[in-house]
Amino acid sequence: MKPEQKIGIASTAIGLAAGAVSAILGSEMLAVGAGAAGYAATFFLSKTFDDSKKIKWVLTNSMPSFFLVWLTSWIIVFNVVG
Repeated sequence: MKPEQKIGIASTAIGLAAGAVSAILGSEMLAVGAGAAGYAATFFLSKTFDDSKKIKWVLTNSMPSFFLVWLTSWIIVFNVVG
């Protein structure tokens, strides 16, 4: 499996988990903090999968997928649980 595929799968999995945690926390500030912590975890995890990638590549390729998955899972879990 290519490092880019591993980064995408990790970003999706962490985004789903961070979205669920964000919905359960209740406070908007804590929810955004959970999302930021999840992205930081994705960022550092992606650097371990492929250390040759520059920071700009990691930010532009993993951030949109993480953000969309995190936001979608946050909204879905918030509406189902709430």
